[in-house]
Amino acid sequence: MDLPKRGGTLETEIIHLDSHVIGKPLKNVLKIMEEKWGLLDTPHRQGIELYSAVNHALKIVEECTEGKGYYFQLTPGGFFGMQHLFQHFYLEEVRQTGKNHFISSVIEEAPILKALDRMEMMGCGVKLLPVDTYGRINLNVLEESLRTKTSLLSISAVCALTGVMQPIPEIVQICHAKGVKVHINASHAMGAWRVSLKEWNVDYLTFDGDKIGTPSGIGGLFSKNSIPESPMNASLVLACAEALKEATTKQESFSMERAHRRDLFEKELLKALPDSQIICGDGERVPHIFAISFPGLMNEALLYALYRHNIDASIGGGPFQTLSHILKHQGFSEEVSLGAISCCLGSEELDEDKLARVLDVIVSSVRQLKNMSMAL
Repeated sequence: MDLPKRGGTLETEIIHLDSHVIGKPLKNVLKIMEEKWGLLDTPHRQGIELYSAVNHALKIVEECTEGKGYYFQLTPGGFFGMQHLFQHFYLEEVRQTGKNHFISSVIEEAPILKALDRMEMMGCGVKLLPVDTYGRINLNVLEESLRTKTSLLSISAVCALTGVMQPIPEIVQICHAKGVKVHINASHAMGAWRVSLKEWNVDYLTFDGDKIGTPSGIGGLFSKNSIPESPMNASLVLACAEALKEATTKQESFSMERAHRRDLFEKELLKALPDSQIICGDGERVPHIFAISFPGLMNEALLYALYRHNIDASIGGGPFQTLSHILKHQGFSEEVSLGAISCCLGSEELDEDKLARVLDVIVSSVRQLKNMSMAL
């Protein structure tokens, strides 16, 4: 079925509040990829002359993540990084130790759940832990769930649709006390939350570069122990390093600005629509991701109404579980869960006029949809 064309008498500029999945590549990142490209280890000048640039880029990656002592390798995105990690972990850990029990959460993202499905196909056991009303793992439940055969906990640092952060240091401490290793998906934490491998002390960390300004298909894997890797594509390493440097350098000021814009937006929305609900608004969230529920509405209808006004938001699906499914696991009612949408503020969506337009469109669309529901 063809979607209707956007525009017409409505505003034609698209406001993209769905960069949970993929963000726009940074111009300086693309410029670096055009200027310096090639494959290391090729026996000619192009390959040899890239060594100094790549070594410098790897140093930047280490500094931005406080990853001294960790092995880093480039991956074709976070999903493939996780698949590579789990395959290696099965061969080197599970088969060697016999510890074949894995743990994650019921609201985890698709890449981790698919990797765990593969582990089950190989004879491993998997337990998905419940979460509290904020979507966080209960630390007491986690500790009680660790068995003598538990080998790995795999979890996302941030819920991609609500923005709620997991208590990573506490989780790592509990797991390590029982001899369990920890893998963190930090895709939605990079650039919005200080990611420190030194402080977190995780065993493995993966991330998607396209959340911080690289083209799609670039990601990273950190590990305490060396993992076999492919020859390094120089332009991709340089792109990853440049995006990480910019995200880390601007993190504090950018996060403050985004948090201010988000809080103001939520305040004005609640003033206009008192029946709406900010999801986990009093919880510890990253500044650029937030979810709002409009009880009594179906989120698909609201999403379509926003689409008609050239505004993109999210209700999950694709690489994520649906937002309504996540919220039900967190204990929200069906009415609240089915009426929720998620938004993600990128650098281009911080403009005051754009957010004012988004606010106006959401308010008018919600009122119109509620009037239509009452008429039925």
